[in-house]
Parts: sequence; C-alpha cells; structure tokens
Amino acid sequence: MADKEYNIQELVHRDVYVNDKKVGTIVGERHHPNEARVQSMRIQVESDVADEYMRKPAELAPLPKELVHRMHTV
Repeated sequence: MADKEYNIQELVHRDVYVNDKKVGTIVGERHHPNEARVQSMRIQVESDVADEYMRKPAELAPLPKELVHRMHTV
C-alpha cells in the first residue's frame, strides 16, 4: 500500500501476519515523551509466537511504523 497514510484508529485491532502466520494484533500507538525518538505501534503478541521467537516473552511488543506501509488490505 504505497503512499497510503493510516490513521491510528484505522490500525487498532488489525491482525499482523508474517507470511501466513498471525503474530499479533495492533492495540495502539507506543507513547514516548519525545515523539521524534519512538515511532512505533504496539501489538499484542500471540503467546505461541512470544514463547518461540522472543528472548524474553512478552504480551506486548513494538511494531515500527515504517513497516505499516507493507500492510495489505484483506
């Protein structure tokens, strides 16, 4: 989806997949006092993905905003 700007509310509750595997669901924007430093969304990670791929399994993880342009509409 090149050149399409997303509103944060359009992305909330959208599933995130890597290839055909669901890795999580977007739950909001990651906040930081210095907006220029942190520009990422927050995803709720599927528990099996967290256990298998994260060094320290967590419920939430950042999703860099530069990856949002690679999202496809279903």
